[in-house]
Amino acid sequence: MTADDREIRFGEVRAAPCERRLRPDGDRRFRVAACGCPADEDLTIFVDLDALRDLESHALSDTRLELGGVMLGGQYEDDQGRPFVVIADTLRAQHHESTAGSFKFTHETWAEFTRQRAALSDDLQIVGWYHTHPNLGVFLSELDRFICEHFFGRPADVALVLDPCQGRRGFFQWTREESDQIRCTGGFYLFTSRFRERELSSFVASLDSGMMGADASGPGAAPFSKLPFPAMPAPDTGPRRFGLGFTVLGVLLAMFLLLTLLGWKMLAPEPGGPADAVAVAGDWMRQPDSWGLAGVGVLVVGTCVWTALAAWKRRRVAPAARQTGLATNPGPTPETDSRADQTAIR
Repeated sequence: MTADDREIRFGEVRAAPCERRLRPDGDRRFRVAACGCPADEDLTIFVDLDALRDLESHALSDTRLELGGVMLGGQYEDDQGRPFVVIADTLRAQHHESTAGSFKFTHETWAEFTRQRAALSDDLQIVGWYHTHPNLGVFLSELDRFICEHFFGRPADVALVLDPCQGRRGFFQWTREESDQIRCTGGFYLFTSRFRERELSSFVASLDSGMMGADASGPGAAPFSKLPFPAMPAPDTGPRRFGLGFTVLGVLLAMFLLLTLLGWKMLAPEPGGPADAVAVAGDWMRQPDSWGLAGVGVLVVGTCVWTALAAWKRRRVAPAARQTGLATNPGPTPETDSRADQTAIR
């Protein structure tokens, strides 16, 4: 959003009392994993695994322009009075104006957010906003800070910046420091159902292995995962392919030698007889048995070549069919059926 759109007003932002809730890392229904290095002084942020996948999918859908939206969840306190934020879902900005270096919410954007929010549970409140910085790094510009100050100014409101080109992300939180009232956190936490613990571990491992070494502003810029889009399988250049090639060459060479030997036996002149090559070839062409033998040889060689090519084609297609990757929106499974348990932290 730009300063020219300051006529969008929501009234004074007031911090409502936070409800006491059990944190996901204290609830046995969930499994939690740290991303980055969350510090003790950071606002604790718990992000649902599927919500993060949706954020990544949106960020990667168009790297030419800045994209954005809002994050839904709740702002709570634990039994010791420590605040924490749960991000359980997202809403993408549909009617926005953006370029490669700017993103602007419009009146139509907020109207659409209001309409979509009405169809969701009351437990899902807007807890922050997100937008992308394609190939610009993870930071908040002056206009980004304007949005935070005027529309997301509650103490527990957060902002997320994603750079899908450099592969970085970072959360920003409000502080009480006069010099830097909003700063990047050291990290955040991913959580999901305990029945999807292996999936969570695999996803966090992909974040760790996806480090690109890009220079991002702020210590909390975690590596960005591109796994929702399956990678193309690498060409199979292993021993099996080379073994198949040598086998085909061996069969063809053996058939060639066999046909040469048979032809030499049939066409070789008797000792002391004429050795005129033209006459020998003419005699061979007038023999019906020779044509039958040649036809059988050609048929055998052709069959071998066709079989080899069919096997080679199957070996090329099979790896692509076995490629699974990470689905952006996996279908209903016994694991994903537990998604309903994640939208309300009790």
